Amino acid sequence: MKAIIKIQYVDSIVNNEKAKEIIVGQRLKAVDKRGILDEAVDKLELGAIMSRKVGQLSGGELQRLTIAMTCV
Repeated sequence: MKAIIKIQYVDSIVNNEKAKEIIVGQRLKAVDKRGILDEAVDKLELGAIMSRKVGQLSGGELQRLTIAMTCV
């Protein structure tokens, strides 16, 4: 896991006030260059958090979000 995503990156998302207000679904759609967003959301079970703000995510949800961002 550390080879893909540095722990510091996950921590910086939580500590960044601007990032806390970003809607998860909007952020993922913005970075989806390969058109695999739906597949990543299904595999990582992110459907329930797509309309929430990053600041409202639990630690595990935040980790899955960063994995999805890496994939798309």
